[in-house]
Amino acid sequence: MTSNPNFTPASGSPTVEVNVRTTTPSMGNTLSELRDEHEQQQRLSEEGKKTKTYEFGGVVSYEFDVVGCESFVEDTGCWIRNMPDEIRVANPEFVPT
Repeated sequence: MTSNPNFTPASGSPTVEVNVRTTTPSMGNTLSELRDEHEQQQRLSEEGKKTKTYEFGGVVSYEFDVVGCESFVEDTGCWIRNMPDEIRVANPEFVPT
């Protein structure tokens, strides 16, 4: 909640779980359909016409969750005091639960 903490965390704390998710674009085609489409795209390319672009790389996303911290001290209202301004302006009646 702050870039200048006023404590030294306990050794081995906090505990963080990291979730790594990968998504691969779904082509939705069978191998023979892909082969036929490839041949069609190859012909278009040879004729100097515009062809499709394919994305096979996928996307990797990371989520970091603090699941334990021996240095934790409850501070009621901390989120409200440190809430980013864009959230405060967009949700003036926001109350975290």
